[in-house]
Amino acid sequence: MNIVDYPKLKKLIDNIAATAEEFVSISQKEINQYSDFQIWQLKDTASELLKTEKEQPGSLSQEQIALNEKIVEKCKSISYETINQQIMQLNTEFVRLYEEKYRALLQLTGSTFEAISIETQQQADYMLSFGRKNRHAYNPCTYAPNDQ
Repeated sequence: MNIVDYPKLKKLIDNIAATAEEFVSISQKEINQYSDFQIWQLKDTASELLKTEKEQPGSLSQEQIALNEKIVEKCKSISYETINQQIMQLNTEFVRLYEEKYRALLQLTGSTFEAISIETQQQADYMLSFGRKNRHAYNPCTYAPNDQ
């Protein structure tokens, strides 16, 4: 391949970049949901620690108190059902993206490289025939300089 092939690859490269951005976006949303799930799992522990701090002041540092208060506050706006539903929806979106875009991208990759390969083969055939009109008749085993 050379620089001449770039225009043929541009569409493929652009499609790969766009599809990758979509996969990254979905992945980031899923990471956020799993982070919320981790926080949700800490909800009871955080509440118990804050309760203990109220009963026995000074048992937690200010940083620990702030972190546990942040966890309890965050859990007011999330639920296990919502998180689970969001993760399932994102997984469905991942599958849809694979079926619609990734498969099409594989086909585009195949057709792009097949076109480049055919053109390269034609150029090689022409170069090996030294520009003769009947280039398909070229056989390196039977070639003699007087053949034309």
